[in-house]
Amino acid sequence: MKVIQVNVVAGTGSTGRIVMDIHAGLVQHGIRSICYYGRGRRRTDPSLRKLAPENVMKLQSLWQRISGLAYAGCHVSTFNLLRAIAKESPDVVHLHCINGSTVNIYRLLRFLGRSNIRTVLTLHAEFMYTAGCGHALDCDKWR
Repeated sequence: MKVIQVNVVAGTGSTGRIVMDIHAGLVQHGIRSICYYGRGRRRTDPSLRKLAPENVMKLQSLWQRISGLAYAGCHVSTFNLLRAIAKESPDVVHLHCINGSTVNIYRLLRFLGRSNIRTVLTLHAEFMYTAGCGHALDCDKWR
């Protein structure tokens, strides 16, 4: 079995540590695990793969702020991730916190749906169903 995890960071912060704990557990049980992340330094572990160089990630973030397309930009990192998923042909893709100018969420979800790849969503933040708010309390952007 092969699992791909995607998160904004790897090994740092709460979600980055959660991803690494899951990764370690999967490997311990003989499951091939690959983690893709967008921000932070490049790691030496070959199963931890950065989606694009940091300067590209920062440019994508700047473009998203200028264009107002909060979750629809990130062309380079999204292209790299979709290509990697197609090449690796995982059994499961586990999406964690994928905001923070990491990937184009719409393209990624369409790709996973069309590819019939089992997908797990762990919503560390609530932005995916609140129209951009990090939490649902007092949020009315979805209206």
